[in-house]
Amino acid sequence: MNCFYKKVVVTLAGMGALAGMAHAQTDALTQAVSRQVKTSPVVNISVNWKNGDSSSLTHCEGVLVGQGDKVATVKECFENGSASVQQVTLFFSNKKSATGGWQTIALRDGMAFIRVNPQVTQGVRTMQVGLVPADQSLQDYYGQDIGAELMSFMMSKGVPPARHRCRMGASNWPREPKLKLGTPFFWNGKVVALFKEVPHRISVSLFGGISEGAVRLFRR
Repeated sequence: MNCFYKKVVVTLAGMGALAGMAHAQTDALTQAVSRQVKTSPVVNISVNWKNGDSSSLTHCEGVLVGQGDKVATVKECFENGSASVQQVTLFFSNKKSATGGWQTIALRDGMAFIRVNPQVTQGVRTMQVGLVPADQSLQDYYGQDIGAELMSFMMSKGVPPARHRCRMGASNWPREPKLKLGTPFFWNGKVVALFKEVPHRISVSLFGGISEGAVRLFRR
């Protein structure tokens, strides 16, 4: 697709303006989630892999949910070709960590839920999950403002808008991407989606608004 296709440019410009408005209107709890590191529900995940005589390590993110006894991430966090999971280590914002194996992981609807002892997660914020009907997108269900906030969030994590990438080149974007597999996205005090891929740019949907192709939603 032509990078200067008018619909894309106009839509991104409009989404950029809305992103600023939505960012300013984000509720206090969502702001607290990103600022209060000591109680942040975001969990850093390290996965040790074994493939024959070789081993490797990958990193992703998740979010503490339930009663502080589960970490939700995306199934892609545990996909690595023919390699097998040897150990999973969870690092929490209270400076504690927990380790487990494949038997602690349950896969469901594209998500992975890792069991954890709630004693380890004491003092860590636990998030409620915002469920979206199976036939709707985030913007269908929550309205246009969430699309603007998603765009703002992705830009804050170093993902350039398509227009900037086409005109200036990705190398001129001033930030390094900070998104990981499983990075959570919050709305109205709930976690509503996790990133299933790390996009190189912010795409626009054919139907207008930001594309949600990089995120996986929690479904009813």
